[in-house]
Amino acid sequence: MATNRFFVANRSFLLGRAYFELGKLNGAGACQSREACFEKAASELELDTAARAAGKFRDEYVFLRASVYLAWDQSTLARRDLEFLRESPEFGALARQELGDMFLSDAKRHLGPPLTLPGILAARVAYRSAISAPTAALAGQLGIAETFLLEAGLVHELADRRARYADAAREFGQV
Repeated sequence: MATNRFFVANRSFLLGRAYFELGKLNGAGACQSREACFEKAASELELDTAARAAGKFRDEYVFLRASVYLAWDQSTLARRDLEFLRESPEFGALARQELGDMFLSDAKRHLGPPLTLPGILAARVAYRSAISAPTAALAGQLGIAETFLLEAGLVHELADRRARYADAAREFGQV
């Protein structure tokens, strides 16, 4: 049975990887799009009777799908699949790690220039989500503290800008 599971996992990975590479080539005559290549791989995996007989096929399939979505930068779809796998005995730890990494990178993306209050608040939400993943909990807590400091700095900068504008307006008699 162990050999069968190894064969199924290896076959699933290779099949997903092959269609992923075909999708990178924008079809290359095999598929119309990356999503079509993935759907083709998924349908072949669903029809694989050896995989169904090996058990735990659903978790392997969902993890493969989440990996492809992560590689394609489709984080919302990957998050859905990784949330499903959180309690999986086989893929749970890896799913929690990937979720933590995804939340941290999402927070960093929101903190990119230009720095705005909505971006800071979105990053804070992402950091709070990262705290739920054990591998990213400390980075999430530090990130929340960083967002409060950034918010205070930005509010102070905006207040200074308003004060300078009011001073300039008074000086030139535009009040």
